[in-house]
Amino acid sequence: MGNIGCGAKCAKLTILLINTLFMLIGLFLLGFGIFLVVDAKLLHQQYFAPVGGSAEQMIGAAAVILVVGIVLVLITIVGCCAAANQHVGCLTFYSVVLILLLILQVAAVIVVAVFYNQIIETAGHDMMKMVFYDYGTDGKNGTTKMIDDIQSEFYCCGVTDKGPEDWKYSNYYNESGQNVPESCCTKNRSEYVDRNQCLSRAYDTEDPKRSVYIYTDGCDYKLDTLIRQFSGILIGVVVAVIIIQIAFIVVTCILKSSLARGYEYV
Repeated sequence: MGNIGCGAKCAKLTILLINTLFMLIGLFLLGFGIFLVVDAKLLHQQYFAPVGGSAEQMIGAAAVILVVGIVLVLITIVGCCAAANQHVGCLTFYSVVLILLLILQVAAVIVVAVFYNQIIETAGHDMMKMVFYDYGTDGKNGTTKMIDDIQSEFYCCGVTDKGPEDWKYSNYYNESGQNVPESCCTKNRSEYVDRNQCLSRAYDTEDPKRSVYIYTDGCDYKLDTLIRQFSGILIGVVVAVIIIQIAFIVVTCILKSSLARGYEYV
């Protein structure tokens, strides 16, 4: 085996350290995935079922986490073994895997960017279904609380650009006779600004003071606005991750090239 220079030694150490870190992350995901599978029935009853999630979705989420954990552990084992043993073939295989993962990540980013509007529309459709059919019904306490939390935290009411009027077509309106949930009413700290006006005049779009006592924006619009506000940060994080991955691929190639040159002189 040929000797390697200082730069290649630093590359080797970097590969070992980063792979060890990601191996720990992979083991955590693996353990968490196993926990989800073992306690799937209990977790589904307590968390997924109340918000309309099916057992299949619960198992699917656990399976995805398990697969990600297994793949991450296997890749990091290959990386550590390749670097520790200074094996050119394994390093080549490891580099190819990293490049493929990078391509998949870039492709995923492009897909999300292209289908962003459809993703938002799907989320809005799912929330609309919860508002129309699930809110306030027996056995749907989790959904009811989630909708209340969203409306209170994001200062919105309903889903679409109709805002509070969305509730006019809900089972909650038909069964309770109440125009909107109290979570649609504005607050001054912990007190409602005008609860009576909010509940009785929720659909009065001609009232110029309507926005004083009730949230008039739909939650779909609010969530979309929030995502767009943080899109710069999200893009920055994604770009940073991609740059780090490219740098890691370069480091791996440096070590591989140095080892290959060393073997030529043996």
